[in-house]
Amino acid sequence: MSVWLRYATSILLSVVLIADVLPQAGRSVAEAAAADVPNGGFETVQSAGGYWQGSQPAFWTHWVPVGSPVLAVDSAVYYEGSRSLRISAAASARADVLQTVEVAPGETYLLSGWIKTEALQSGLSNGGAFIRTQYLNSANVKISDGPASAPIKGTTGWTEQTLQLVIPANVTRVKIELFYESATGTAWFDAVSISGGGSQPPVDPSLFSAVREKRLLQLTGNAYYNPADADMNAAVAAMASRVSNSGGSGHWDRMNKQSVRSYLWSDLSSKTESSHVTGAYGRLKDMALAYATAGSPLYGNQALLQDLLAALDWMYANRYKETVSPYKNWWDWEIGSPQHLNDIAVLLYDNLSSVQLGNFNRAIDRFVPDPARRTVQPSLVETGANLADKVFVVALRGATGQSASKLAQAKNALSPVFRFVTQGDGFYRDGSFVQHGYIAYTGSYGTVLLDRLGDLFDLLHQSPWMPDDPEAGNVYRWIEDSFEPLIYKGAMMDMVRGRAISRELSTDHTTARGAIRSMLRLAHSAPAAEGDRIKSVLKSWLQQDTSFDNYYVGLSVYDIDKLKRLLSDSAVLPEQEASRNKVFASMDRVVHARPGFAVGISMSSSRIASYEYGNGENKKPWHTGNGVTYLYNNDLTQFSDGYWATADMLRLPGITTDHATAPLTDWKYYFSSKPWAGGATLDGLYGSAGMELDMENSSLTGKKSWFFFDNEIVAIGTGITGGDGRTVETIVDNRKVQSGGQALTVNGTVQPVQPGWNTVWSDVTWAHLSGDGKGDIGYYFPRAATLQGKRELRTGSWSEVNSGGSTAPVTREYTSVAFPHGTNPNMGHYSYVLLPNADTATTQSYSESPDITVLSNGTSVQSVREHTLGLTAINYWTSAVVDGIAVRGPASAVVKETGNELVIAVSDPTQRQSTISMELSRAGWTLDSSDPAITVQQVSPSIKLTVNVAGAKGRTFTVRFTK
Repeated sequence: MSVWLRYATSILLSVVLIADVLPQAGRSVAEAAAADVPNGGFETVQSAGGYWQGSQPAFWTHWVPVGSPVLAVDSAVYYEGSRSLRISAAASARADVLQTVEVAPGETYLLSGWIKTEALQSGLSNGGAFIRTQYLNSANVKISDGPASAPIKGTTGWTEQTLQLVIPANVTRVKIELFYESATGTAWFDAVSISGGGSQPPVDPSLFSAVREKRLLQLTGNAYYNPADADMNAAVAAMASRVSNSGGSGHWDRMNKQSVRSYLWSDLSSKTESSHVTGAYGRLKDMALAYATAGSPLYGNQALLQDLLAALDWMYANRYKETVSPYKNWWDWEIGSPQHLNDIAVLLYDNLSSVQLGNFNRAIDRFVPDPARRTVQPSLVETGANLADKVFVVALRGATGQSASKLAQAKNALSPVFRFVTQGDGFYRDGSFVQHGYIAYTGSYGTVLLDRLGDLFDLLHQSPWMPDDPEAGNVYRWIEDSFEPLIYKGAMMDMVRGRAISRELSTDHTTARGAIRSMLRLAHSAPAAEGDRIKSVLKSWLQQDTSFDNYYVGLSVYDIDKLKRLLSDSAVLPEQEASRNKVFASMDRVVHARPGFAVGISMSSSRIASYEYGNGENKKPWHTGNGVTYLYNNDLTQFSDGYWATADMLRLPGITTDHATAPLTDWKYYFSSKPWAGGATLDGLYGSAGMELDMENSSLTGKKSWFFFDNEIVAIGTGITGGDGRTVETIVDNRKVQSGGQALTVNGTVQPVQPGWNTVWSDVTWAHLSGDGKGDIGYYFPRAATLQGKRELRTGSWSEVNSGGSTAPVTREYTSVAFPHGTNPNMGHYSYVLLPNADTATTQSYSESPDITVLSNGTSVQSVREHTLGLTAINYWTSAVVDGIAVRGPASAVVKETGNELVIAVSDPTQRQSTISMELSRAGWTLDSSDPAITVQQVSPSIKLTVNVAGAKGRTFTVRFTK
C-alpha cells in the first residue's frame, strides 16, 4: 500500500495537470500504481525553455549531454490522441526525455511505447531512437540497467516497442528513458504506458499464438471439419463458390489482377465511398477463408495466395494506410475494414512477412488507436456494440502484432460494456436494451453486442486477457433477462429489431439464430451451472424452430459443429416453454408468454422514440411504436416470409390509426409528448400495460391498455379523438394467411377463404381465425361490436421499405379485423380479448361465459377483472377509484385477491413521480411482506400504502397481505 500512497501523493501535488491520467477505479493496487505512465501520450503540457521548443510535457524531464537537439511537443504528428514527443537535431546529438514511476518488487510489468522516425541517421551501431530503462531503489539510487529496445534508424512508420520488466526484489522505481542516441534527423515518441504489476503473466509468445489459433479455429473450424458431414461440406462449398466458380462470378474470378491497377474490383473502385474499402476487404477475407479452410477446393492454392498477398499490399498502398484521411462513414474505417483485415491476417499469418504485418497493424492503429473513443470524433465515447466491435479489433491486432499492451488495452476498454445503465445506450436492470439513445434495439445492436462478446469470451477464454471485470458476469444475466424473453421458438421479436425489420435477408429467425450461436459460445466460458442452463434453453429453441429448410445453411463449420454437439448431447435436457410476463419499462416494450404462444407490445413515449429511419432503411415506420401487438404461435414464419415487404404498415395489428404518414429524415426521432407508457407485472406471470397515444403528424389521441392473464390478452381503448379528417380504426388483427386456407369465422359464420372481400359486421361477440394446424386465434368482444373485415392480396417489394432491397414484387395474403371509429371520432372506444390457440368451439364457449369483466374503460381509469384467477388489472391515467381501489396520480397496478392472499403490484409508467398513494377498501388483512419502497400506513378499516417510485424507472413494486 505504501507504493500506492507515494504515487498518489505525487499525483495530488499536480492534480490540475493530470486529471486525465488518474488510474481507473476497480483495478488492483499494483495495477493502479503503474498501469499508466502519467502523461504518456504527451497531451498535457506546461511552459518551458532551453532545449524545448514551445511547451514541455508535464511529468517529463530531459537530459542533453551532447549537441543541441530540439525537443518539442508535436501536435501535427502523433500515434494517438493529439500530440507526441518530437526530438530532432541537424548535427549529431544525444538527448533523453525521462520520468520515473513506482513499481512493486518481484512483479512483472510490460512497458510499451511507439516510435516513428524520419531520416534518422547515426554512425554508431547502437545509435538511433529507442526506449531504455533503469531500476532504482526507494532512494532513487540506481540498482541496475533495465531492458532497452533495439535502436531504430532511417525513415519508419509508427512501430510499437515493448519491454518486459521483471522487477528485482530491492527495486521500487523504474526510470523510463526515451532516448535519442548520437543521431541526426527526427524521432517521435508516443503512447508510453506500463501494464501489469501482478495481474499480467510474463509475455510468452505462445500466448499470442494461442489467441490467433483460436480465431483461426472460429473462422475455419478446421479441427472440427468432418468430410462425411453434408452440412459442413455444403458450408465449405458455398464459401469456396463465392471465391471461384464455373460461371466466373467469384471474387477471385472477377478480381483485377493487373500489376498496375487502380482498383481490385470495378464495382468497388470509388476513392470517396468508404464502403468500397470494407467491401474489398470482405471479399479478400472470403478468398483467405477459401485458401485456409480444410475441405475447400482452394485449400492451400498457391496462385490464390499470391494474388491475395499482392492485393493486400495494393490495399495498404492505395486504400487503407496510416497516411490516409478517412472519408464518408466512420464505421468502415474503425470497425468494418479492420475487422476483415484482422481476420485475413489470422488466416494468412504464416504467409505474411513482418513488413506486411507491420503495415497492416499500423493502419489499424491509425484508425483504432483507442477502442473507447471515436477516432474521427475523439470527444465521442463508444458504447455497446460499437465499443465491443472496436475492442475485438484491438484484441486481434494485439494477437497478430504480438502486443500484450494492445490486448490489455482491449481487455480494459471492454469494462464499460458490462455496466448497467440508467439512461442512454446499453443494458438496463429491467432487461431493456437501448441504442442510439432512444430505440429498443435488443434484436439488432443488442445481438451484435452479444455476438461480439461471444466471440471475445470464446477467443480469450483461459488467456491472460480474458475479461475479469467484477461485472463481466452480467453478460449471463443479460441472456436470461434481456434475450430469452424476446425469443419465441427461435424467432427474435421484431419489436426490438428497429430498422433491421426492413432488411430482406434479416428475419426474426435468422436474427435469433445468430444470437443462439453467440449464447452457445458464451455458455462454454460461463460458470458450469449457468452454462448448463443456457444450453438447455438453446436446445429447446433449436428443436422448436422448424422454419428453416436447413438450419445449418449459412453457418460456419465451427458453429455447425457446436450446434450439432449440443443437439446430440443427451446430458442437456431442453428447457420447457416458459410462462412469463415482463415489462421492459426502459424501452417501452412488454412480453407475455405461455406454452404455445407469446405476445409482444411495442409502445413509445416521451422517452422512447416511435421508430428509427436512416440509411434508407425502414421507409414505412410511422406506426411501429404505436401499440403494435405481435402474436407468436406455431405459425413460425408469420412475421418473416415477406411480411415486412407486404404488410399494410398503416394497419398493423393492435394499433389505433388514422393512416397518417410523415416525411422521413435520417436519424430524426419522433417522441410522443406523453410520458405514460409501461405497465406492472405480478409475480412475473400476469400484467398490465398501457400507452397514451400521441401520433406524429396527426391530432389523433387516445388511451390504450392491455391486460395479461393466462391465455387471455384483454385490449381496451378509449378517448379516441381526432384524425384531421381521416378515417380512424383500431386493428384487432391483420394476419398473414395461407392461400385457400385459414378461414375466418364471425359469430359462427365462416367467411370465404378467397381474397377480395371487404365486409362490415354488426353485433359481433366472437370471431375465430383458423391456423390450419399452426395455431388458431380466438377473439371475444365484451360489448357486441361493429367490425370491418377484409381478406386481400398485398403486393410490395423490399425496396419499398429499404433502399437496398430487391425491386422484385412479393405477394402475400392477409386477413384483418378492425373497429371502425369513423372520421374525426370523438371519444371513440373499443374492447376485445385475444385467445391464442383457442379453437372455434372454445372461442364460442368463452364468449358465452367469459372469465373477464371490463370494470372501466374511461379516460381516468381502465380496468379488467379476471374472475377465475382473482385478478384485477388497472391502468390509472389520473387519480381515480375503481372496484374500491383508489390511487392518487397515474399508476399501473395488478391486484390478486383470493381467499387467504391479497397481492398488490404497482408501478409508475410515467417515470416522473416521487410517490404513489393507494387505498383499498379491504379489511381483515395482515401485512406479510413488501418491497422496501412500500410503506403500509394502515390495514384497517381500509388498507393505505405509499410507494416510493422516485428513480424507479417504471419498476414494479409488490406488497403481500394474508388472512
